[in-house]
Amino acid sequence: MLGKDLYRIEKCQELSNDEVKSLSLFYRPLIGSHSYALYMNMLYGPAVIETKELNCLCTVMNMSIDRLEKSFEILNKYRLIKTLKKEEADEYIFVVCKPLSMNEFTRNNIYSRNFILNCGGPLYQEILADMTDTAVSHRGFKDVSSKLDASVLESWSLENESYIEPRKDSSTYRIDSFFDINGFLKDISDNLFPKKYRTLENLKAIAEMADIYNISKDKMRTYIPSIIRSDSNEFDLKMLKNKCMYSQSDYRKLGDDEYAVPCILFLMNLQDGKEVSEYDRKILFKLSDSYNLNPVVINTLLEVHLKKYDNRIIEKILYSDASDLHRNNVDTRQKALARLGSRNTNNTGRDIVPDYKETNRDVDMSNLETFLKNRN
Repeated sequence: MLGKDLYRIEKCQELSNDEVKSLSLFYRPLIGSHSYALYMNMLYGPAVIETKELNCLCTVMNMSIDRLEKSFEILNKYRLIKTLKKEEADEYIFVVCKPLSMNEFTRNNIYSRNFILNCGGPLYQEILADMTDTAVSHRGFKDVSSKLDASVLESWSLENESYIEPRKDSSTYRIDSFFDINGFLKDISDNLFPKKYRTLENLKAIAEMADIYNISKDKMRTYIPSIIRSDSNEFDLKMLKNKCMYSQSDYRKLGDDEYAVPCILFLMNLQDGKEVSEYDRKILFKLSDSYNLNPVVINTLLEVHLKKYDNRIIEKILYSDASDLHRNNVDTRQKALARLGSRNTNNTGRDIVPDYKETNRDVDMSNLETFLKNRN
């Protein structure tokens, strides 16, 4: 290995208490402090999705490249790290593996005997004694523990249930969107999009951005790794929004009855293929995110609004209409047209001057003369 060689880390799931105990009691005396520290850093440290130089890992671990390579060899022997090297290239993938449990370690003929040779039989038997079942007899005792009543779920809704469904079958998600979220997940590796970030909230945000800004699956796959912040271990939704909002959208001519399409594509068709401005891109996001309107309703609203106000967007009126649609649970084009059409469609926003009728009576000249004399 050389310091300039590239590497990535593919992590396993978090360890159980028994596996952590086995790692500390059985593995640590065998692999040494350097290898143990390296393993713990790779297991619990920041994710490394994009390739980095091994020099970076040397700096983090305060190790020379020779010490690092030796530590990897030890971890390989005990199957804690699997080292994969790219053919004809100096690039590695380090796969973090789980240690054996306490019982599994004692049943491994090589590991258990090697432990006795290196650490001594007395220590081994001391650890075994601590593993002995010391359960207390419950004979003569009755379980009087309090139990959680099912009535706590009285307020449970279908929306709440949607958060449970993905856990039953993690390969399929039910999200109302033009974007094929399941096809997207099928073709992206766990290394680029770790499963711990595939929450329903994050997946809904991905689908929403794709529906607004016409983001393809291929383009979205290039965005996801860059928004997973390894320094803070979080999925940066704000960065995802910015990347999608300012993405160059592919244009195609739509048919007269095509409304179930991404909002930015529909707006481009309304303005004869012109690129959508930053100002309008932000409006599209607000209609979706703040007013919870689906793309079909947003597209219908934009079409009606631009026709009504001489191809201009008047935010105050647009958002007032959007609030009305949201308040009345409008979710189809037909409902949107009916709701928007119930208002005065002839009003173009210009001030209408009232038609005043002349109601002044004719002046009596004799009364006028009397009035003027009295003033003097």
